[in-house]
Amino acid sequence: MATEFTFLIPLGWEGRDERLAFARRHGLGVEVTAFIGGKALNDSEIRGSMEGQLERELSTFKSMKTLHGAFLDLALHSPDARVAAISQSRIERDILTARRLGCEKIVFHLGFNPLVPVSRYRSELIKAHAEFWAYVLASYPGITICLENQWESDWSIFGELFDTVQHPRLGMCLDVAHAHVHGHFSSKAWIRAMATHISHMHWNDNWGDRDDHLPLGAGNIDWSSIFDACRAWKTASVTLEMQDLSSLQRSLSFLARQGVLPRSERVSGTTTSALTPP
Repeated sequence: MATEFTFLIPLGWEGRDERLAFARRHGLGVEVTAFIGGKALNDSEIRGSMEGQLERELSTFKSMKTLHGAFLDLALHSPDARVAAISQSRIERDILTARRLGCEKIVFHLGFNPLVPVSRYRSELIKAHAEFWAYVLASYPGITICLENQWESDWSIFGELFDTVQHPRLGMCLDVAHAHVHGHFSSKAWIRAMATHISHMHWNDNWGDRDDHLPLGAGNIDWSSIFDACRAWKTASVTLEMQDLSSLQRSLSFLARQGVLPRSERVSGTTTSALTPP
């Protein structure tokens, strides 16, 4: 049985009318990115206005909605209590925004730096994240937290964290492009190793030297091996992380040529497990 893909596109603040029209035309979901940076980070009045506007605009949007949370400079595991507290408050604020907009999943970065040589850094990071996410999952039912890889060279720290927390609503957002640039293993290996934990994915292409966010097929990522790995699951939710519509259109054409098509049914008010073992 072929994998049924639910594809989404990024929805920032600028140009959102055109992007929503594109999503509706192609039967795609949206991943809200309007609150990652800019004035919404520090001005509560502006943020509230943006949330209200998006809530109205998305009220009739029937396909899947996710949200990408803030991540720049956030460190839940910081030994500086103030930095850790600010990071926690930013994350909780994004979760409230996601709930208001009707998003099923929200993506955050783990923030692990594999270049830090201090031996206790890893264990302290896992401890801080495990405690915080256990609290979040108990406090905010109904939303799935997806932790995205960025600089990690392998998946082991994600496996340790998920085994520690052991909660069905805490999973991984596998960013294939990040794994291609920073990882020591193929994206196919990441998918197979983290199969039971992957909740969502980000797809874009690059040449392995930097995170270019190219259209699919415009770099040297081995997409056929990724599609092959995904055949082990029934359904998959994937955000095509490209900013301009021409790149998104090119990626959809690439996927169509590979026989990788969106789900025929539209997601409407139901929770879709991204990677569900058969």
